[in-house]
Amino acid sequence: MARTRPGRSTSHARPGRPWCRWRSVSPSSLEAIVRHEGRLDVLCCILDGGPLAAVQVGARIGKPNRVVRHWLELLAAFSLVDTLGALDGGDPLYIATLDDHPTWVREAVIDHRRE
Repeated sequence: MARTRPGRSTSHARPGRPWCRWRSVSPSSLEAIVRHEGRLDVLCCILDGGPLAAVQVGARIGKPNRVVRHWLELLAAFSLVDTLGALDGGDPLYIATLDDHPTWVREAVIDHRRE
């Protein structure tokens, strides 16, 4: 079930455009979120080893936890990652959810992985 803001539903999403938690996403907004080196690092890391917690992602990519958590929140807001359970300490485990996005999103992640 898609996450929505209280009082809103996903039924008015436009066909062919990915759904953000609160609104339809413009292609330029999605591109700005995806084509960021740090967020691409996070997506690659989760695709390669997910599900992972923010602490695990931060350790793998060498970034501070607060930065990784911020990036994960942005990625989640654009439905690029979702949570799947939690660690014993309560930290959410993240998975990549790229299937409902345009093909260029997955291609950008794959290209970044090759670099």
